[in-house]
Amino acid sequence: MADQTLCKHMLKLKDTDYSLMTFFQLNRGKYLRLFILMTVSAYVAFGSETYRYVGLFLFGVFVGAFCRDLGRVLKIKKYWPLTVRVTNWEVVRNIAEGKDSVD
Repeated sequence: MADQTLCKHMLKLKDTDYSLMTFFQLNRGKYLRLFILMTVSAYVAFGSETYRYVGLFLFGVFVGAFCRDLGRVLKIKKYWPLTVRVTNWEVVRNIAEGKDSVD
């Protein structure tokens, strides 16, 4: 993700409690595609004798990716109040607006 996009996300999250819903709202497109791929792979895994192992493998990969992201969000949520306190929000705002951050 580009620095400018990350800074825009941080500014959206600055005044909120970093929650799971907020994270999933910011990344809904990614998780919609993940859900569709999980559904298709589950269908292949349980509906096809030939591609059962491929479908199970893909389903496991997608569940693993979701669990990894969930763990990351919970860890970020734990340290979010400290992040808000120590971040120089003027620099973040400048990067989000496309200005040079060193001004």
